[in-house]
Amino acid sequence: MKYLGEQNNVSTIIMAKFVPYKILISDWIYQNDLQRHYFLDIHGFSQNVGYDVCLGIGKFEENNYPYLWEIRKIAKEYGLKIAVNHPKYCGIHGLTGRYQKMFKQPNVIQMEIKKELRDFFNYPDKVCKKTIPFLTDVIALYKN
Repeated sequence: MKYLGEQNNVSTIIMAKFVPYKILISDWIYQNDLQRHYFLDIHGFSQNVGYDVCLGIGKFEENNYPYLWEIRKIAKEYGLKIAVNHPKYCGIHGLTGRYQKMFKQPNVIQMEIKKELRDFFNYPDKVCKKTIPFLTDVIALYKN
């Protein structure tokens, strides 16, 4: 993610899974007055849900999300099977849900990526030919 941020001149926030204290990114966004920005909450999923990329939009309707249809189109161009709010989605309890409650805006999407599309060491071709270009194209949507 840091590489993508540097290559696309966008900010990245990398949060370790295990930290000695609880960090709520939604609080950090509020404290730094960043709620007018768009956020992609990118991470992996371990469940077998039958998709390559799952987009979590919490409680907002799909038509309220900027660029959602364009993201689907980009995914199709890279041959990625995509879903929105799949049945095992629980992002309404994470950053997406907290952000929506605090700011009442659809400016964050939780993007879950299947393991083989994010594991560069075991699947370098898939990461280099699908994941990185897909994410680069998605980032470009939000930069315009």
